[in-house]
Amino acid sequence: MRNFYSFILKFIPKFIKLLFKDIYYYHTGNYITKKQKGRKEDYLRLFNLVKDKEYEKVNSFIRSKNLLDIDKKFLNNLALISQVSIKESEINYQHGRLIYSILDLYLKKQKIKMDKFLFVDVGTAKGFSSIIISKCAKDNNVNFKVFSFDLIPHKKKIFWNSIKDLEGKFTREDLLSDYLVYTSNIVYIEGRTKNKFKLISEYERINFAFLDGSHDYDDVKFEFNFIKQKQKKGDIIFFDDVTDNHFDGIVKLINEIQENSEYNIEKIQSTIHRGYAVGIKL
Repeated sequence: MRNFYSFILKFIPKFIKLLFKDIYYYHTGNYITKKQKGRKEDYLRLFNLVKDKEYEKVNSFIRSKNLLDIDKKFLNNLALISQVSIKESEINYQHGRLIYSILDLYLKKQKIKMDKFLFVDVGTAKGFSSIIISKCAKDNNVNFKVFSFDLIPHKKKIFWNSIKDLEGKFTREDLLSDYLVYTSNIVYIEGRTKNKFKLISEYERINFAFLDGSHDYDDVKFEFNFIKQKQKKGDIIFFDDVTDNHFDGIVKLINEIQENSEYNIEKIQSTIHRGYAVGIKL
């Protein structure tokens, strides 16, 4: 029966599938999970497995380029509520370190030339990456704004598959209530980027973008094409989940970008299951 349904789904247009998915999310609130998934000790056990783990390839990347690493206590505290979840794959939030260190170097070079910055974060989820971006900008004392896109509403109470779920349903706004100094510079936008990027079309330049939303080739290519038109030499796009045999659509796009020589692409792996690519506009 499952094979029959899979066969039928192949013939349903993508936009119809997305429409029904959006309707389901809106009416059920089950964007991530419909109930609490574990006990406090379950989340803490997963957290303790990774909070002090060394990722040599990430460490080597940061050291080799003499980059500034993010404060480890800040990173871990934020990750406990926004990255640690009960799932089959291993918890890995090394992209937070990379976002911070790469953006920090960019800002140190650019802030003597520019008086304001615009950043884009695709795939807000619980808010981890947008907070990291905001912290880096705050630490560099620059004038900035972050636009963060996701299907999940910012002010709807849901379960997040987070340790905070043990206290009941929260909005993302409530989930991040201890980080108001950073969220004050973030604009959270609900919806698909193909529909919502028009909200930032008036801005001339996007200095830095982190893409971790849809892993569909067409969706990520749309996001890339939109952003590259608003970037100048030296501006950055950071791609998450650039991992062969896991997210082939993203890998395909990265290979195309390299072939077109529009960006200097550097790939980084934290584990065999998690890779990234940093693109610097040429």
